[in-house]
This record gives sequence, structure tokens and C-alpha cells, in this order.
Amino acid sequence: MNQITVLIADDLPLLVDALADLLGGDASIAVVGTANDAVAAVEAAATARPDVALLDVRMPEGGGATFVLAFPRSAPLRRA
Repeated sequence: MNQITVLIADDLPLLVDALADLLGGDASIAVVGTANDAVAAVEAAATARPDVALLDVRMPEGGGATFVLAFPRSAPLRRA
């Protein structure tokens, strides 16, 4: 079975942990990275190349908009 890989980024560590625990309990989902700001999220995405990124729009270092603008350059979309 193919797993869906997920990156979680939010400036609230408790929320990141709760989402990671919730999603990690599903065998079809693998949390491949977490971050607490947009810059760290871009770096984690470039390394992990997740299928899905759950992002806080208003996190530090530019929020979700910074991630969306930087991510395609650092880790182009992959094809399934």
C-alpha cells in the first residue's frame, strides 16, 4: 500500500504534535516532517518532498504564502 506523505507546519508546537499524532495513527499516512515557521517548512519540504503540506497561513517567517512561493523552486512537484 502506498502511503500519503505529509508535512505539518505551524507555529504552535502543541498543534503540530496533535496533528502528527492523529495522522500518524493511520497506516496509509506518513508524517515526513514538521516545522514551526515557513523557512523551516520549505527546508523540510525540499528534503522530504511530501505529497501534502498542512500549513499555518500566518506562521513566522512569512507564513504559508512564503512556503507556497518557495516550495516549487526548492522541490518541484513529483508525479505519482
